Amino acid sequence: MKLKSEADDFQVEELTSHTVSHGAFSLYRLTKEHLGTLEAIQAIASAWHLDLREIAFGGLKDKHAKTTQFLTILKGPATDLQQKSFKLEFLGHSSRPYTAQDIQGNRFAIRLRDVPVNKKAAIEKILEDPALGVPNYFDDQRFGSLGESGQFCAEAWCRGDYDRALWLALADFNPHDRPRERQQKQLLQEHWYDWAWLSKHLDRSHRRDAAEILNRNSSDFRVALTTIRHDLRGLYLAAFQSHLWNELLAQWIASLAGSKTIRTQGAAGELIFPEIIDADILGKLSRTEIPLPSARIAQWPPEFAPLIQQITARYKLTPKQIRVKYPRDTFFSKGQRSALTKVQDLEFLWESVSLVSHLPPNTPVSSDRCIDLLLRFTLQRGSYATMLIRWLRASLDSRDEPNSRDAQ
Repeated sequence: MKLKSEADDFQVEELTSHTVSHGAFSLYRLTKEHLGTLEAIQAIASAWHLDLREIAFGGLKDKHAKTTQFLTILKGPATDLQQKSFKLEFLGHSSRPYTAQDIQGNRFAIRLRDVPVNKKAAIEKILEDPALGVPNYFDDQRFGSLGESGQFCAEAWCRGDYDRALWLALADFNPHDRPRERQQKQLLQEHWYDWAWLSKHLDRSHRRDAAEILNRNSSDFRVALTTIRHDLRGLYLAAFQSHLWNELLAQWIASLAGSKTIRTQGAAGELIFPEIIDADILGKLSRTEIPLPSARIAQWPPEFAPLIQQITARYKLTPKQIRVKYPRDTFFSKGQRSALTKVQDLEFLWESVSLVSHLPPNTPVSSDRCIDLLLRFTLQRGSYATMLIRWLRASLDSRDEPNSRDAQ
């Protein structure tokens, strides 16, 4: 099965309760594709000469999708804005900024291509389950800031190792790097600690700003860290916190399901699914909310207290060390996240027949070998539609390979 073969194969529409009224905030609908939310916000701020703090939005939408979401701008212009990869439509005025709490959910339209016809019955059995739900993991999109080292910037940051945290933020290669950015990171890796040289040879950017601070005081790594945009610092913390939360859910599911699990590798670790979500497991997952790991949690629920101790110990941390002491404007989120996300208002349709593109050349292919599947459904705020696809694939693979668990 192929996902995101074409731009229209993955569409997301944000559903909101935020309404137009009167006030100092302008409300807009943002439609974009091939562009991340933060990139779009930067482009809007640049086009209209805005301070980024004047723009408020509820969440980040996938870069590799066609997405619609909402935002407000303090005293924003009552006009539209259109550029190559996005369109911003003015909807009216509002009395307050837009926040994540205004998101009621997200409606998805996803096309899976090259689905083998012999999987059709198994897929329908899964999708027709009236209690269909999926473990509510954060998916790979959440970990775009994780570099090739595989180490989270916030992990070192929590330990107070500002030198390493800064290196991970500025110099760690990332699969999404553009050529010029990768070149700048190469210079940093080759000349780390030679701040005078870097101050002269880096492009004008936050990297050069950090080098200039360290050129004046070679031990002031924590101040140098503040040259990184506030929103990016927030992403580094969110990625590490989300990874810790995923680990909690995975280990808890493993304890519930025993050996009857399906395991698949994500960008930031192994994801574990129950092989069968029976009534008992479904009930436990449905009723459970897991705290977002941070030092601000006074007391962990009994079933998760030993797990968070074990997980943080891998990073030479304790649960009370999941915090950053500096700068004080950056902190881990506080709250809880449902262990299970329910798939609501699901519709699916088998569409046009297509060829199996992954077969070797000259392989005879009958016209009924493959088919496309269109899915439409709604998820609660913060849940990942790609997790449904990941679980669907893993479930089908486990049926094909009955001994796969033993191999793992």
